[in-house]
Amino acid sequence: MSSSRLNVGKLETSTASVGDAEVLAAGAVEPVDVAVGSSDDEHAATKSASAAITTQRLHMPEGDTPLGSQGVGWRPIAPLRSLCQHRAVGAEHRVATSALEDARRTFVDNVGDLSLEEALDAGGGYRSVLGLMKHTAGWSQVYHSFAFDPEPRRWDDADWPRGLRERVEPSKDYVDEVLAWFERSAGRWLAAVAEPVDLDEPRPVHWGDRLLLREIVAMVAGHWQYHAGEINAILAIRRGEAWEVGEAVEENHISTVGHTVRREWISDEDAERHEERLRELAREHGRG
Repeated sequence: MSSSRLNVGKLETSTASVGDAEVLAAGAVEPVDVAVGSSDDEHAATKSASAAITTQRLHMPEGDTPLGSQGVGWRPIAPLRSLCQHRAVGAEHRVATSALEDARRTFVDNVGDLSLEEALDAGGGYRSVLGLMKHTAGWSQVYHSFAFDPEPRRWDDADWPRGLRERVEPSKDYVDEVLAWFERSAGRWLAAVAEPVDLDEPRPVHWGDRLLLREIVAMVAGHWQYHAGEINAILAIRRGEAWEVGEAVEENHISTVGHTVRREWISDEDAERHEERLRELAREHGRG
């Protein structure tokens, strides 16, 4: 899904296609009163693009060689380049927003309806769901603070819910506060990447380096997604969940009969057909 959005963003930055409008965007000249080998439609697109900006006459001194192989009367000045850059910047901001929003939604979908017991579960390991929530929200705040605050907050200085950094309060209210903390941080990030912020501006990070803002955004979104996946795995084990209906992939190795995840749009008939198929595979491999 993220890749398709990225592709959309790329398409939206090049709506002029291959033709005179792209040449103009590169700062090349626009032919006047001469045939340039392009179709009438392409020439019309060129004239339309150039009409949207300020142009000026280009007076060529005697003896100078005209640009290109034919005579040229005038060319567009900087505003067209600025216009094209503005459109590209707009698309880049939409991609950044989509990446962050998709990652936020994935994270919240996994932790938005937890019981206290689920939040405190570590799946037999040493990183509980609640701990992963705190970790993700804490680093989200640190990255944002270093990128945008005049006096950034480090990990120890983050505004941990109830002032607890190394400890947790084993209560549902505290779990909800940690989730609200993450949501506030995600909201700040989404606001921060809106136009006209320059996503190609180097910004500081907590280890002393400087990275382009768009690179920091990519890391933050990836971090949210990464730990959402960890949480999903812990909860799937705890809840005894396998794959969604129709998505079984290793039935000769692990039988998932009775553990299929059924979404609300799956009909009773499709769910039963899927389970029967799993039972058939289990019998084939001596697991039924």
